[in-house]
Amino acid sequence: HTGKLIWVDTDAITLTLPAIATGLDGFMVVNGGSFGAIAVTISPNASDMILGPDITGADDKDLINTKATARRGDRCTLIAGDADGYMVTDMIGTWARQA
Repeated sequence: HTGKLIWVDTDAITLTLPAIATGLDGFMVVNGGSFGAIAVTISPNASDMILGPDITGADDKDLINTKATARRGDRCTLIAGDADGYMVTDMIGTWARQA
């Protein structure tokens, strides 16, 4: 799915990423639901992180666009970063790292 736009319009979807060693490079996840209707979760491999602006890196922690704050068009673009995991290059909307 490298280079693809993944349009999520079903509630409570978890997108599970492959291990970074065999991972994806350059893809965008977009929340396509009505405001406050769709929760989107991006889940890295257990030994990988999702790194980016204002995101504290930690292995196996999801990146979440919560239903309560979701707006149609919220999006997150990720690339294959380094051995630690995926890197967020663009983020629109309220996304939070799993606690």
